[in-house]
Amino acid sequence: YKVTPQLVVYGTVSQASDINGGESDVGTSTGYGGAIILNGAISGAKPERSTNYELGAKWNGFGETLLLTAAVFQTDKKDVMEGNGYTTTGTFNSSENRVKGIELGATGAITDKLTVQAGLTVMKAEILKSATPIVVGKTLSNFADTSGVIQAKYQATDNFYFGGAVKYESERYGGQPDTAPARNATTGVYTQKVPAYTVADIFAAYRFSPNLETRLTVSNIADKD
Repeated sequence: YKVTPQLVVYGTVSQASDINGGESDVGTSTGYGGAIILNGAISGAKPERSTNYELGAKWNGFGETLLLTAAVFQTDKKDVMEGNGYTTTGTFNSSENRVKGIELGATGAITDKLTVQAGLTVMKAEILKSATPIVVGKTLSNFADTSGVIQAKYQATDNFYFGGAVKYESERYGGQPDTAPARNATTGVYTQKVPAYTVADIFAAYRFSPNLETRLTVSNIADKD
């Protein structure tokens, strides 16, 4: 809905499904989404189902030199396949999880030559149901609660531009997808922590003609592990 010529608000609802064993490159390792084998045959499990809800707004002002975006979202995933370690056995459609959060974005022209893009996402993941009751309420594996990026680009000439970007991701905990991170069986504390990190990239490009452009990108210029 266009509230004003500059402001648009929107809402979306979408659904998707993933077949059992949706990751073809993992064979029969249920720990990474592979097919679950039951009595020598692929199980007759139902597809995993996800529903996404999103409400957002977009504002394009100052003569269309600044675009601001904001959205709140929630994704519910049901009938999730759960693995039993890295074997062919597991439970069928036994888990549910939810991710919800907010996303902010800005793209603007500081000058005729300098443009800046920035984005921030803050999310929370939670396991709502599982064949392993102890993981209910836990976060998901390999999931960063906060991520952000800011990029600047300078158009030095009609044919040459350069710039850089800084990216941030908060800490996460390793483990099998679609389930809780690896943890101490006694204390329940997550055991495979990946620290938060910030990396910087730089890039430059030159256009020789309308059909030929060369670009150089150096990722993680500080060589940070």
